[in-house]
Amino acid sequence: MSVFEQSIIKYHLSKTEFPFSVRTNFGDDQTYYASYFYRSYEVMPDIEQLALDNCKGKILDVGAGTGSHSLYLQEKGFDVTAIEISESFCEVLIERGVKSVLCQDYYTLKGLKFDTAIFMMNGIGISKTIDGFIKLLNKLKELLNKDGVAYIDSADIIYMFDTPEDLKYYEEEVEYYGEIEYHVSDDKNNDPPFQWLFIDKKMLSYIAEANGFGCEIMLENDYKAYLAKLWIKE
Repeated sequence: MSVFEQSIIKYHLSKTEFPFSVRTNFGDDQTYYASYFYRSYEVMPDIEQLALDNCKGKILDVGAGTGSHSLYLQEKGFDVTAIEISESFCEVLIERGVKSVLCQDYYTLKGLKFDTAIFMMNGIGISKTIDGFIKLLNKLKELLNKDGVAYIDSADIIYMFDTPEDLKYYEEEVEYYGEIEYHVSDDKNNDPPFQWLFIDKKMLSYIAEANGFGCEIMLENDYKAYLAKLWIKE
């Protein structure tokens, strides 16, 4: 079980904080607390609230984590399916009362269709790379109904680099700056590093349009975090 999973499980069982550290390959280091992943709608960022407010029909919560978004939508009367690859998190989802939980990889999901898919808390990070994001979009085409939509939040992390704003996008010789490596640890354990993707709104729009999706940036904050709405173009 990873450090992140241990922190979540310990908090779930005891409501005691077990902080963990998240460090990136470019040196940024932050401390996180498990309670943040149990927050209510009222204290969620505006970007997440806006996504939840616009959900419709049958909903897929991708990378549902502890289920905060699923539970809110479920309480509003929506038919919500939470998909989560971590068995530990799936146990938390079930114990917290999420009615429909799929404990599997997003890319293995078959035979189901949804009106809305949400990828909250930079949920598209699971794609790891720009090429992986294209794979994620292709899977999304299989899962959305004709008039379905997806809500994706992410952020432009260009400010962390000495990279010009006019960086050329999506050329083979250019490594995209949003493809980062995470290292998670606590005072006793260190998890193996893993890849995660942050994608700026220009790149997301470009990739989405090139792969058959319409794209609208619905909201952006002062920290270059934003909410995007995607839909399949006819």
